[in-house]
Amino acid sequence: MNDNQVKDFFLKYITSESEFIPLGIVPSPALDLSTALNLYRNCYMSKLTGVLADRHQSIKNILGDELFKDIIFHFIKNNISKCWNINKYGTELNQFIKLEYPSLINDYPFLLDLMDFETSKELLFHTKIDKNLDILLDGKTIKKEFEIGQEKLSLIKIQFNPYINFVKSNFNIPEIYKAAINNTMEAPNNWNQSNSWIMYKENHIVYNKSISERVYQLCIILKNEVDLLTALSEIDQIVSLNQDKSDYSDIEDFFNFAKKLALQ
Repeated sequence: MNDNQVKDFFLKYITSESEFIPLGIVPSPALDLSTALNLYRNCYMSKLTGVLADRHQSIKNILGDELFKDIIFHFIKNNISKCWNINKYGTELNQFIKLEYPSLINDYPFLLDLMDFETSKELLFHTKIDKNLDILLDGKTIKKEFEIGQEKLSLIKIQFNPYINFVKSNFNIPEIYKAAINNTMEAPNNWNQSNSWIMYKENHIVYNKSISERVYQLCIILKNEVDLLTALSEIDQIVSLNQDKSDYSDIEDFFNFAKKLALQ
Protein backbone atom coordinates (compact mmCIF):
# COMPACT_ATOMS: atom_id res chain seq x y z
CA MET A 1 0.00 0.00 0.00
CA ASN A 2 1.22 3.51 -0.76
CA ASP A 3 1.06 6.40 1.74
CA ASN A 4 -2.23 7.79 0.44
CA GLN A 5 -3.90 4.38 0.66
CA VAL A 6 -2.70 3.96 4.26
CA LYS A 7 -4.04 7.42 5.19
CA ASP A 8 -7.38 6.67 3.54
CA PHE A 9 -7.72 3.37 5.36
CA PHE A 10 -6.73 4.91 8.70
CA LEU A 11 -9.29 7.72 8.38
CA LYS A 12 -12.11 5.34 7.42
CA TYR A 13 -11.25 2.94 10.22
CA ILE A 14 -11.19 5.40 13.10
CA THR A 15 -14.27 7.32 11.90
CA SER A 16 -16.49 4.28 11.35
CA GLU A 17 -17.26 0.90 12.87
CA SER A 18 -15.46 -1.04 10.14
CA GLU A 19 -13.21 -3.89 11.30
CA PHE A 20 -11.71 -4.56 7.87
CA ILE A 21 -7.90 -4.35 7.87
CA PRO A 22 -6.15 -4.73 4.51
CA LEU A 23 -2.90 -6.61 4.03
CA GLY A 24 0.26 -4.59 4.45
CA ILE A 25 -0.70 -2.77 7.67
CA VAL A 26 1.84 -3.67 10.37
CA PRO A 27 1.25 -2.77 14.05
CA SER A 28 3.70 -1.85 16.78
CA PRO A 29 5.33 -5.00 18.29
CA ALA A 30 3.75 -4.08 21.65
CA LEU A 31 0.13 -4.27 20.41
CA ASP A 32 -1.92 -6.40 18.08
CA LEU A 33 -3.29 -4.51 15.09
CA SER A 34 -6.95 -4.26 16.18
CA THR A 35 -5.98 -2.96 19.64
CA ALA A 36 -3.63 -0.38 18.16
CA LEU A 37 -6.23 0.94 15.71
CA ASN A 38 -8.99 0.96 18.30
CA LEU A 39 -6.83 3.13 20.56
CA TYR A 40 -6.83 5.77 17.84
CA ARG A 41 -10.57 5.32 17.27
CA ASN A 42 -11.33 5.77 20.97
CA CYS A 43 -9.09 8.83 21.17
CA TYR A 44 -10.86 10.35 18.15
CA MET A 45 -14.32 9.79 19.67
CA SER A 46 -13.24 10.97 23.13
CA LYS A 47 -11.62 14.16 21.87
CA LEU A 48 -14.65 15.23 19.79
CA THR A 49 -17.05 14.26 22.58
CA GLY A 50 -15.05 16.41 24.98
CA VAL A 51 -15.06 19.38 22.60
CA LEU A 52 -18.87 19.28 22.24
CA ALA A 53 -19.47 18.60 25.95
CA ASP A 54 -17.32 21.60 26.93
CA ARG A 55 -19.06 23.82 24.40
CA HIS A 56 -22.60 22.76 25.29
CA GLN A 57 -22.37 22.42 29.06
CA SER A 58 -25.82 23.99 29.54
CA ILE A 59 -27.41 21.57 27.05
CA LYS A 60 -25.71 18.67 28.84
CA ASN A 61 -27.12 19.85 32.17
CA ILE A 62 -30.63 20.20 30.73
CA LEU A 63 -30.73 16.84 28.91
CA GLY A 64 -28.66 14.80 31.37
CA ASP A 65 -25.38 12.98 30.78
CA GLU A 66 -26.73 9.79 29.20
CA LEU A 67 -29.02 11.38 26.62
CA PHE A 68 -26.45 14.02 25.77
CA LYS A 69 -23.71 11.40 25.24
CA ASP A 70 -26.04 9.31 23.09
CA ILE A 71 -26.81 12.32 20.86
CA ILE A 72 -23.13 13.26 20.59
CA PHE A 73 -22.13 9.68 19.75
CA HIS A 74 -24.61 9.52 16.86
CA PHE A 75 -23.63 12.98 15.67
CA ILE A 76 -19.92 12.14 15.52
CA LYS A 77 -20.64 8.88 13.70
CA ASN A 78 -22.57 10.80 11.06
CA ASN A 79 -20.29 13.85 10.86
CA ILE A 80 -16.63 13.05 10.31
CA SER A 81 -14.32 15.79 11.52
CA LYS A 82 -12.82 17.71 8.61
CA CYS A 83 -11.70 20.73 10.65
CA TRP A 84 -8.08 21.76 11.02
CA ASN A 85 -9.24 23.80 14.01
CA ILE A 86 -11.00 21.45 16.42
CA ASN A 87 -12.82 24.37 18.06
CA LYS A 88 -14.84 24.75 14.84
CA TYR A 89 -16.04 21.15 14.83
CA GLY A 90 -19.72 20.43 15.46
CA THR A 91 -21.33 23.72 14.45
CA GLU A 92 -24.00 21.61 12.65
CA LEU A 93 -25.06 19.86 15.87
CA ASN A 94 -28.18 22.00 16.31
CA GLN A 95 -29.46 21.09 12.83
CA PHE A 96 -28.69 17.43 13.52
CA ILE A 97 -30.82 17.55 16.68
CA LYS A 98 -33.59 19.38 14.82
CA LEU A 99 -33.76 16.60 12.22
CA GLU A 100 -32.99 13.53 14.32
CA TYR A 101 -34.54 14.44 17.70
CA PRO A 102 -37.60 16.61 16.93
CA SER A 103 -39.30 15.60 20.21
CA LEU A 104 -36.56 17.45 22.11
CA ILE A 105 -37.52 20.69 20.36
CA ASN A 106 -41.12 20.15 21.49
CA ASP A 107 -39.96 19.58 25.07
CA TYR A 108 -37.40 22.39 25.04
CA PRO A 109 -38.45 25.00 22.44
CA PHE A 110 -35.47 27.21 23.32
CA LEU A 111 -32.92 24.42 22.74
CA LEU A 112 -31.68 25.41 19.26
CA ASP A 113 -31.30 29.08 20.19
CA LEU A 114 -29.39 28.07 23.32
CA MET A 115 -27.05 25.88 21.25
CA ASP A 116 -26.44 28.75 18.81
CA PHE A 117 -25.68 30.98 21.81
CA GLU A 118 -23.05 28.55 23.15
CA THR A 119 -21.49 27.99 19.73
CA SER A 120 -21.23 31.73 19.04
CA LYS A 121 -19.79 32.29 22.51
CA GLU A 122 -17.03 29.74 21.99
CA LEU A 123 -16.14 30.83 18.46
CA LEU A 124 -15.90 34.44 19.65
CA PHE A 125 -13.76 33.40 22.61
CA HIS A 126 -11.26 31.67 20.29
CA THR A 127 -11.19 34.55 17.78
CA LYS A 128 -8.46 37.19 18.04
CA ILE A 129 -10.16 40.58 18.27
CA ASP A 130 -8.21 43.82 18.58
CA LYS A 131 -11.31 46.02 18.73
CA ASN A 132 -15.07 45.48 18.82
CA LEU A 133 -15.97 48.60 16.84
CA ASP A 134 -14.85 52.00 15.58
CA ILE A 135 -16.92 55.17 15.37
CA LEU A 136 -16.22 57.22 12.24
CA LEU A 137 -16.88 60.94 11.93
CA ASP A 138 -16.83 62.08 8.30
CA GLY A 139 -14.79 58.96 7.44
CA LYS A 140 -12.17 59.43 10.16
CA THR A 141 -11.84 57.18 13.22
CA ILE A 142 -12.68 58.97 16.46
CA LYS A 143 -10.02 58.37 19.10
CA LYS A 144 -11.08 60.74 21.88
CA GLU A 145 -14.22 61.61 23.86
CA PHE A 146 -16.89 63.47 21.89
CA GLU A 147 -20.58 64.38 21.95
CA ILE A 148 -23.01 63.16 19.30
CA GLY A 149 -24.80 66.36 18.30
CA GLN A 150 -27.86 66.48 16.04
CA GLU A 151 -25.88 68.30 13.34
CA LYS A 152 -23.33 65.45 13.16
CA LEU A 153 -25.74 62.51 12.78
CA SER A 154 -25.36 62.32 9.00
CA LEU A 155 -21.56 62.25 9.34
CA ILE A 156 -21.34 59.41 11.87
CA LYS A 157 -20.96 55.72 11.03
CA ILE A 158 -20.15 52.73 13.22
CA GLN A 159 -17.76 50.10 11.89
CA PHE A 160 -18.36 46.80 13.71
CA ASN A 161 -15.88 43.96 13.92
CA PRO A 162 -17.49 41.18 11.78
CA TYR A 163 -17.23 38.73 14.70
CA ILE A 164 -19.45 40.84 16.97
CA ASN A 165 -22.90 39.24 17.14
CA PHE A 166 -26.29 40.93 17.34
CA VAL A 167 -28.80 38.28 18.36
CA LYS A 168 -32.57 38.16 18.73
CA SER A 169 -34.58 35.28 20.18
CA ASN A 170 -38.14 34.55 21.26
CA PHE A 171 -36.61 33.36 24.53
CA ASN A 172 -34.44 34.96 27.20
CA ILE A 173 -31.43 32.86 26.23
CA PRO A 174 -28.79 34.58 28.44
CA GLU A 175 -30.90 33.92 31.55
CA ILE A 176 -31.70 30.34 30.49
CA TYR A 177 -27.98 29.77 29.88
CA LYS A 178 -27.08 31.17 33.29
CA ALA A 179 -29.65 28.96 35.03
CA ALA A 180 -28.57 25.83 33.13
CA ILE A 181 -24.84 26.40 33.74
CA ASN A 182 -25.54 26.79 37.44
CA ASN A 183 -27.68 23.63 37.31
CA THR A 184 -30.66 25.52 38.70
CA MET A 185 -33.64 23.17 38.84
CA GLU A 186 -36.21 25.83 37.97
CA ALA A 187 -36.31 27.90 34.78
CA PRO A 188 -36.04 31.68 35.23
CA ASN A 189 -39.42 33.43 35.49
CA ASN A 190 -38.84 35.35 32.26
CA TRP A 191 -37.43 32.43 30.22
CA ASN A 192 -40.06 32.76 27.46
CA GLN A 193 -39.64 36.52 27.12
CA SER A 194 -38.19 37.64 23.77
CA ASN A 195 -34.78 39.20 24.07
CA SER A 196 -32.05 40.84 21.99
CA TRP A 197 -28.41 41.27 22.89
CA ILE A 198 -24.92 42.07 21.69
CA MET A 199 -22.23 39.44 22.16
CA TYR A 200 -18.78 41.02 22.30
CA LYS A 201 -15.29 40.30 23.66
CA GLU A 202 -13.24 42.32 26.12
CA ASN A 203 -9.97 41.32 27.80
CA HIS A 204 -10.33 37.70 26.61
CA ILE A 205 -13.83 37.39 28.12
CA VAL A 206 -17.07 37.13 26.12
CA TYR A 207 -19.90 39.35 27.37
CA ASN A 208 -23.59 39.79 26.52
CA LYS A 209 -25.29 43.16 26.70
CA SER A 210 -29.07 43.16 26.58
CA ILE A 211 -30.50 45.70 24.10
CA SER A 212 -33.96 46.84 23.10
CA GLU A 213 -35.73 45.72 19.94
CA ARG A 214 -35.14 49.20 18.50
CA VAL A 215 -31.40 49.13 19.21
CA TYR A 216 -31.17 45.63 17.70
CA GLN A 217 -32.75 46.91 14.48
CA LEU A 218 -30.48 49.95 14.57
CA CYS A 219 -27.35 47.77 14.83
CA ILE A 220 -28.44 45.58 11.91
CA ILE A 221 -28.86 48.71 9.76
CA LEU A 222 -25.59 50.28 10.94
CA LYS A 223 -23.68 47.09 10.05
CA ASN A 224 -24.31 48.01 6.41
CA GLU A 225 -22.25 51.20 6.95
CA VAL A 226 -25.31 53.45 6.91
CA ASP A 227 -24.90 56.84 8.56
CA LEU A 228 -26.56 57.39 11.92
CA LEU A 229 -29.20 59.86 10.70
CA THR A 230 -30.43 57.48 7.98
CA ALA A 231 -30.42 54.52 10.38
CA LEU A 232 -32.48 56.37 13.01
CA SER A 233 -35.01 57.38 10.35
CA GLU A 234 -35.33 53.78 9.16
CA ILE A 235 -35.93 52.18 12.55
CA ASP A 236 -38.79 54.56 13.33
CA GLN A 237 -40.47 53.26 10.19
CA ILE A 238 -39.95 49.50 10.65
CA VAL A 239 -40.17 48.89 14.40
CA SER A 240 -43.48 48.74 16.22
CA LEU A 241 -42.85 50.22 19.68
CA ASN A 242 -44.82 50.12 22.89
CA GLN A 243 -42.75 53.01 24.20
CA ASP A 244 -43.04 56.66 23.26
CA LYS A 245 -40.93 57.30 20.17
CA SER A 246 -39.73 60.52 21.71
CA ASP A 247 -37.96 58.46 24.36
CA TYR A 248 -34.55 57.56 22.96
CA SER A 249 -32.92 56.57 26.25
CA ASP A 250 -32.26 53.04 24.94
CA ILE A 251 -30.38 54.43 21.94
CA GLU A 252 -28.50 56.91 24.10
CA ASP A 253 -27.45 54.05 26.39
CA PHE A 254 -26.25 52.07 23.37
CA PHE A 255 -24.14 54.94 22.05
CA ASN A 256 -22.53 55.51 25.44
CA PHE A 257 -21.68 51.82 25.40
CA ALA A 258 -20.39 52.02 21.79
CA LYS A 259 -18.21 55.03 22.64
CA LYS A 260 -16.72 53.13 25.58
CA LEU A 261 -15.74 50.24 23.29
CA ALA A 262 -14.49 52.52 20.52
CA LEU A 263 -12.22 54.53 22.79
CA GLN A 264 -10.55 51.55 24.47
